[in-house]
Amino acid sequence: MNIETEAQARKRLRDLITQVKRELNLNHHPHYSGIDDPIAKHLGLEVREVALDFDEGQYIPDRRLIVLDPRVSDSDRLNFTFFHEVSHHLIREDALLYSFLHEYAQGNQELKRVVETYCNFGAAEFMIPMQDLHHFLTNHGFSIAHIERLEETYPASKIAIAIQMAHCATHQCHIVVCEYGLPSRRKEAQVPSNLLFENPQGSPGLYVCYTAQSPSITKYSIARHTRISKEHIIAIAYHQREHIKGRDTIPFRSQTRWEVDCEACFLKGKVFAVFNVSPPLIHSSQQMGLFDALSD
Repeated sequence: MNIETEAQARKRLRDLITQVKRELNLNHHPHYSGIDDPIAKHLGLEVREVALDFDEGQYIPDRRLIVLDPRVSDSDRLNFTFFHEVSHHLIREDALLYSFLHEYAQGNQELKRVVETYCNFGAAEFMIPMQDLHHFLTNHGFSIAHIERLEETYPASKIAIAIQMAHCATHQCHIVVCEYGLPSRRKEAQVPSNLLFENPQGSPGLYVCYTAQSPSITKYSIARHTRISKEHIIAIAYHQREHIKGRDTIPFRSQTRWEVDCEACFLKGKVFAVFNVSPPLIHSSQQMGLFDALSD
């Protein structure tokens, strides 16, 4: 069967992940368990932990090798990075999916961006299946504050929950995960000129470490490692350690001013924020059939 649409491509990746979990009888929610991780072994992958200069993880296809930076002490990030790299392998090894992404992307840089997006989707799917989250959002509505409650069921998966929420969204939205520090890939973490004085390139500050958008948004995206200004609602939520709702600009690296309704929630050192380009739908039991169709 050929892949002709993004929906089919995402379903293909979900099916590949479901197959791996079924083969290993992984009924629980998986997490990275070290260089002898059973998922990596099952896929014939070697895992090494080596300090990396500009990233937290790498996949080297010719050597069937995943490299993780052991200095990442946050289990949330380490889990997500591991499954991101495993997803790289699944995509690369599947001729149908990889061929579609080649055709879908325009040029090598675009291909890299598209593959990275799909690997984030794959990592989230490993840790919290889309079908599970669809069911939860149907019953409880769409709010970034749900992450704290969902973490009780999906431990060490806050990043995956946030990204999967974007994939499940039936309205137009962007979701970001931000933290304080220095971006891993400093060479890519460009700072807008108006922030140079208050937040020079080598100084720690709030920045976007993960980003995702709803399937209905195809034109715009938020770049990783974008710095957050001190006046932004994300910074306010971080410093006040609170859950805040209001209006603010989407943190595009280009500084394009697009003010929308937003919600920012501080949780265990990170800020999880959603920017609602359109209002979230009010879910009801009658919409269950729609969600089932979206997850097929």
